[in-house]
Amino acid sequence: MNLEQMECIVEIAKTGSLSKAAIQMNVTRSAVSQSITNLETELGIKLFIRSHAGAVPTADGEIIIHKATVILKEVQGIKAEAAKRTNSPLHELRIAGTPAQLPLITDTYFSFKKEHPHIHVSFMENSALQIIDDIEHDRVDVGLLVLLDSLLQGRPHLMTSPLVLTKLVLFVSKTSPLAANTSISIEQFLDLPLVLHQEDLLTRLFTEDVAKHHRPLNIALYTDNLEAMRSMVSRNYVATIATELAIRSFSLYSDNYVCIDIEHPGWDALLIGCVRLKDKPLSEMAQLFMEQLENDLSKWNY
Repeated sequence: MNLEQMECIVEIAKTGSLSKAAIQMNVTRSAVSQSITNLETELGIKLFIRSHAGAVPTADGEIIIHKATVILKEVQGIKAEAAKRTNSPLHELRIAGTPAQLPLITDTYFSFKKEHPHIHVSFMENSALQIIDDIEHDRVDVGLLVLLDSLLQGRPHLMTSPLVLTKLVLFVSKTSPLAANTSISIEQFLDLPLVLHQEDLLTRLFTEDVAKHHRPLNIALYTDNLEAMRSMVSRNYVATIATELAIRSFSLYSDNYVCIDIEHPGWDALLIGCVRLKDKPLSEMAQLFMEQLENDLSKWNY
């Protein structure tokens, strides 16, 4: 077993998916699949149960994955110690974001890397709740997400830094009868078929709020496939709900789509910001990156 195979099985266990692990490792899904197959053959045991729903570790797999996690942490510690002793410190910033927020970092990342090529900035995509857990367990330095009171209450060990203001909007095809609207009340789209991102905490809380004050929205399906969502909305099969900023950052806003403001108190002024541990200060270079991100995002304020 080599380090790449260890990283592979740890990433699959973390994401529950070969495809997501491949994205995080910047390799193809087939390469991940082949790596696992080769390792299972080498060890003579089954590490994962694979299905269309994802990959789940077997009992034997959990033991091997735990040992691999410990080894990888030791290797990281060795590298850090070596860098310290050669007066060439490792500069790394681990950032996690929800699917809707992570693209906001793209411009900052490439311009920062051009100026500081020795800095390693890693991106991870996850749900808001998982990001908070990763921050609390030192798997992530900074989380980029919508700053919801319901998410952050009872966590005094976390600190937040607001970055940009956004709002929740209804996203429809330009061929939709609603496309001429600039704003819309909840009552006007209660029966409209919707597709929502299955791991988006923000829209889940919104739908719960609507159900509490009105009645449940007509959710046709949940998915994590953004391309499929775009296609379904474009063809006017469904509409979707997202932050206005997320739609623009994903380059979905074009002549094929229309954004409509939602008239619902409390959902028209949402803060996107950074979350991190209070007692773990960022390195000087990490602070520089975050300052540049704040400056870059200021152009998005509506």
